[in-house]
Amino acid sequence: MTVQRILVTGATGAQGGALIPLLLEKGFAVRALTRNPDKPAAQALIRKGVEVVAGDLDDSVSLQLACKDCYGVFALQNFWEKGVGYQREIDQGIRLADAARAAGVQHFLQTSVAGCEEAGNVLHFASKWVIEQHIENIGLPFTMLREVFFMENFFEPVMGNKGKKAINPALVLATLDGCLKKDVPFHMVTVEDIARASAEIFANPDKFIGSKPDLASDVLTVAQMKTIYRSVTGKRPLPFRIPLWALRLTNAEAARQYVWNNTVRWRFDVEAVRKDFPFLTSFETFLRQRLAANNK
Repeated sequence: MTVQRILVTGATGAQGGALIPLLLEKGFAVRALTRNPDKPAAQALIRKGVEVVAGDLDDSVSLQLACKDCYGVFALQNFWEKGVGYQREIDQGIRLADAARAAGVQHFLQTSVAGCEEAGNVLHFASKWVIEQHIENIGLPFTMLREVFFMENFFEPVMGNKGKKAINPALVLATLDGCLKKDVPFHMVTVEDIARASAEIFANPDKFIGSKPDLASDVLTVAQMKTIYRSVTGKRPLPFRIPLWALRLTNAEAARQYVWNNTVRWRFDVEAVRKDFPFLTSFETFLRQRLAANNK
């Protein structure tokens, strides 16, 4: 039996890095796309038996070569990467989809955003919707995995004392507290759950090809998040909130999303998601695991 090969874009990043070992466990061969095969993360993949190829989402020729002889593609574009943004993300997504179509790829898993068809002025939603429509229009066998807010955002480095970067989940919580309405159920997902779901999708093509599953690990109001934060850390949340007007000064796109969350909002039920992906990680479990790992 021929081993099916999956091309993983973003292979040395968080999502791709979490997915690759799961694909290997399921018996797939993995081809990892990276701009620099010589960097340590890429070399570590090679030592694990992964085929690493040089390529760039801005380079059609490299994508055509990368897609050759691949059964599937894990397609990831990063709106937030420096210099990418709305139009370049669309161009990257279309370029990769076209390369996959030309190569005869049989399962194209596009990482997308839940609610992107109702994007309004939220650009990182709208770009995904344009990419989704192109994938459908060219007849590429697809699954659109529609993601939400990453729990990992609570541990993104922020500037601390003396210009040093510090990890401060309390500051992210204060931002959500100031930007979201009290009664808004806020959907969150972990990178690990995205990887697990993606591996399941590739392993069950008859079930998932042609589908657009929403994925969230947990759904909570900010008040519920604050209760969990205090229970897990033993600390009080910060005594202030960061309002929308302040966030607009530093990250207008994120502010637009929170307005969207307050009005249009994600409306799907996480319990329905569990029917396909029963392994979902609660916010409390995620927080305990990350704090324990950071304290080692």
